[in-house]
Amino acid sequence: MSEILIERTTLLQLDYGQFNVAVEGKELDTCSKAFDVIPKSGYRNTDVRLSVIEPELLDYENGTCNDIILKIKATETFNESRAGEAEVTVKLRDLNDESPVFEQEEFVFNAAEHEVKGTHLGYVKAIDRDAFDKITYSLASDAYLTIDPETGSVKVEADFNYERQPQVFATVKAEDTNARPHFAYAQIVVNVTDINDEKPLLYVPSSPATINESTAIGTELGVTITATDEDTMPDLSFSIDWNNSRAAKQGIPQKQELFNGCLKIETVKDPEHSKDVSAVLEVDMDIHWEDFDTLYVNISVEDRNTQQDYAQNRFSNAILTVMINDINNNAPEFSDPGLLTFKENTQEGTLFGIIKATDKDGPGNNDVKYSLVNHHYKQEYVTISETNGELRTGKDPIDFEAIEEIEYTIVASDGVHDTPLNITIQIEDVNDETPYFIGDYSSTIPLAENTNERTDLLQIRARDNDSSAQFNTLTYFVEGDHRGLFEIDSESGLFYLPDGQGNKLDYEGLINTYVIDITVRDRCEKDGYCYGDSRSNTTRITVQLTDVNDNAPVIDNKGSVLRTISEDEGKRDLRLGFVTATDADSGENADLKFSFIDVKPAVAWDLFDIGPMDPIRAEVIVKKDLLDYWGQYTVTVMNNSPGKVLTDMNGKNVVFSAIDGKDNGLNGTAGMSYTITGDDVALQYLEVSRDELWLKEDFDQNMDKSFPLKLEACDGEFETNKQCTSVETKVTLTVNAQFEPTFDKPEWTTNFTGGFTDDAACQIYIISEANLVSMRFQNNESFVESKKAEIAKIYTEVLKYQSNVKKVARALNSQGAPMDNATDVTSYFVDENKQQPVNKEEITKAINNKDTYNQLRYELYGQQQLVLDSVDDTQSETEANVEGLLQTVLIVVSVVLGTLVVVLFAAFFIRTRSLNRRLEALSTTKFGSQDSGLNRIGLAVPNTNQHAVEGSNPVWGNEELVDRNFDNVSQSSGDSDLIGVEENPEFNPYGKSGLSNDGFTPDFETGRRVSINPMLASGLNPLSAASLQDAMAEKTTVNKSVNPMAGMFNSDGYDSDKDSIRSSENVMGQKSNFTFFGRMDSIPITEL
Repeated sequence: MSEILIERTTLLQLDYGQFNVAVEGKELDTCSKAFDVIPKSGYRNTDVRLSVIEPELLDYENGTCNDIILKIKATETFNESRAGEAEVTVKLRDLNDESPVFEQEEFVFNAAEHEVKGTHLGYVKAIDRDAFDKITYSLASDAYLTIDPETGSVKVEADFNYERQPQVFATVKAEDTNARPHFAYAQIVVNVTDINDEKPLLYVPSSPATINESTAIGTELGVTITATDEDTMPDLSFSIDWNNSRAAKQGIPQKQELFNGCLKIETVKDPEHSKDVSAVLEVDMDIHWEDFDTLYVNISVEDRNTQQDYAQNRFSNAILTVMINDINNNAPEFSDPGLLTFKENTQEGTLFGIIKATDKDGPGNNDVKYSLVNHHYKQEYVTISETNGELRTGKDPIDFEAIEEIEYTIVASDGVHDTPLNITIQIEDVNDETPYFIGDYSSTIPLAENTNERTDLLQIRARDNDSSAQFNTLTYFVEGDHRGLFEIDSESGLFYLPDGQGNKLDYEGLINTYVIDITVRDRCEKDGYCYGDSRSNTTRITVQLTDVNDNAPVIDNKGSVLRTISEDEGKRDLRLGFVTATDADSGENADLKFSFIDVKPAVAWDLFDIGPMDPIRAEVIVKKDLLDYWGQYTVTVMNNSPGKVLTDMNGKNVVFSAIDGKDNGLNGTAGMSYTITGDDVALQYLEVSRDELWLKEDFDQNMDKSFPLKLEACDGEFETNKQCTSVETKVTLTVNAQFEPTFDKPEWTTNFTGGFTDDAACQIYIISEANLVSMRFQNNESFVESKKAEIAKIYTEVLKYQSNVKKVARALNSQGAPMDNATDVTSYFVDENKQQPVNKEEITKAINNKDTYNQLRYELYGQQQLVLDSVDDTQSETEANVEGLLQTVLIVVSVVLGTLVVVLFAAFFIRTRSLNRRLEALSTTKFGSQDSGLNRIGLAVPNTNQHAVEGSNPVWGNEELVDRNFDNVSQSSGDSDLIGVEENPEFNPYGKSGLSNDGFTPDFETGRRVSINPMLASGLNPLSAASLQDAMAEKTTVNKSVNPMAGMFNSDGYDSDKDSIRSSENVMGQKSNFTFFGRMDSIPITEL
């Protein structure tokens, strides 16, 4: 009962002084029961208090006791009739003592899944009976809902997901405004209505499914495909998305039409589980491994009940990988072998063709083997390789004249299927006949020297008995140094002297007899190129030059002065002197005739004459009397050999002609004289002889310009009546070369459009030996030469660089002799992207790749019947040499390092022994000065060392001991805490297992040395007697150090529980803790 003081009243009694006090209310008024007075009795003057004794009856919210009228009655103790009353009115004030109360313990609302944030769900309401009190609402968590603190309106705050949480729970709190608020709680439950919005979950195997090709339509694949949907009422259906499916053959994507629709899928529903479905995948088309070996099927599952707003979640897709197993269901197919041919009498084993058959089946089913079926010939003309289809010549030679073609059947087999192929092999005629000459050509052919016009000299004929036109067509050649001076028609064999050779045929020169070899060859082109198998024969003819009068005489006494006479002595036929000359010509061509070519003055033409004395001399005589013709005369004499008359470019003499049509007689043309003036260099070589231009000196170089000359013609005998005229001209001096240059083509033609110009860029590449790659073919030179363009094209396609064939030549063997069926093709390559030649090393590296080489070999043979034999790879040789050198260096280094290891190991061993001996010498053998009570003779306490003899301490471990027993015998009794510890398994772990111990074992029989472990000397051994006594006296745990000998005890089979119990029994009386150690490596610790 609590007492609440309402009011204090003083009662006064004057008579006897004792009275009783009570509180009274109205009839049936229960409110008065809440009050009482204290004290209930008094004497004389007493203070009485009105107190509340039952406050629960005073509830303001009930409204029944808000205004209370009480009567306080005092009655005299000995006379109850004597009483006094006082009326008290109590006004009840309202206090905040009521807690809010929710109208419901649980408020339930409904909301659709994914309801919009802020959607009003309903109200919660709580009542507080306190007047004027106010209730505030709040949620324990506002993750999904929010509430209006005043109105209690509940709204959506976060997204509702039916699949994750079909019901949302929240706790709402209502509190009043009291200083210490009153609380009330209720639960809000939101039932989430499901909508079909979830994406189906599709499960397909991660490992590939497998089927055999050509599996029957309708066959199930046997793969587990399932799907599920978390929505309440899904409608799931499977399909295959072929647009997003794909197939591949050896990793290469294939066209969709090859696999589209090859499988079908059916949906299987589970009646008991509407959310789960499965699928059955069946073959729906004939599938071939040859089309694709891997199928990536895009499996799709659709929930047809998915609402439109969530259409993106309508489908789920997954890829199922299906591997197609190959079966041997295809026969080998032959590629076109092309033209097959080889030469007659080819040696055995010569490759002349490759038969290629492919099998569409996969590995294991496409191994093709080849065989040759011979129904026609007893001889072995041809063999075939079983593995690669190479056709080679057999052991029996074949003669073209007997057989021009042979037929065989090739069978390609993959072990199950056989495919035949009939082939025809053409036999090539070979050039095995040598040309021979018809007739005798030993007679000498005469030829006049200086002959300048073409002159046919001899018709030469030859024959070749080969039957093929390509081998019996003959070509004639002039051999040796005289080629160019003499020529022969390469087709007809007509031997002739070309035009313009006259200046080279000098009878008086060093050679006037020419011995010329004429060679006739077969297998040559019109341009003179002869193939490597060309055969030839040679005959010799002789050309003898005949002399012609082509040398000018040389006057020995030119410039000499004839005798001087008086005019009256100058009678007719008077001999004035003679002129001597010589001529290099022979025979009658050396006969000389002298004449005047120039006289000064001109009247001398009528006064003097010259006549022969003998073949080399001529006399100057007086032609008419010289009376009245006094004076000095100069005459120039020449012989009748024309000498070196200057000719023009057409070989014509340069002759001047001047006519005087007006004068007659002495002043007429008979007395015409000519002179030249002009360039000094030209006058050094030129002069005028009567009316011809002559060369005074030989020259051996072309003049670099045209020389202007002035030619003057004069008539008349004397200077006084001489009439002259002149004309200007130019002359250019040239030298005729012995061999004139010729063009490869007789005519070059190009077209230009007038009035237009254009420019073009030209890229020039410098090709060196570093860019030249040589490849050898097993074909003859002529055949390879005809395929130059095709070879370059194939090179370009396979090697991806622009190829150009530089040279095709007959291959040479190691002795340098030509080989019959081997041709070397030298090429270079240009990288058009970089605009530069490609190095040989890069090309050979690419060709050395097996796949590239096989492709190149196959393309060359398949397209052009060219058999690639080898590639000149100097880089491989260099790399091989370098690799060999590196291997040698590595071997030497390995030997040296191995030797060093041995030496270091020996040094380490020796040094270790030396250090061990020093340690043994320094080891402590006895510690008798330690007053520990454990160093007595025979004492063998665990963790003491009875074997500290030099060299026997197991810490060093350098000698093997004989005895295998542990130092585990206690030598004391009574006062030792270790009695019985020797039975513990950690001190003799080998007793139970029967194993031997190679570690430390004391020798009890041979005598013990009085010694303890060196750890005892420092007082660090936790198990020494002194340490144990101190520990027990101080009741402390000995754990300062660890005996290193403890590492010798093997903890295998150690029973720690038993050991702990046993040890505890021994030491519990002393309240001591002990620490024991097991294996030295991990040092587990157990406190007892």
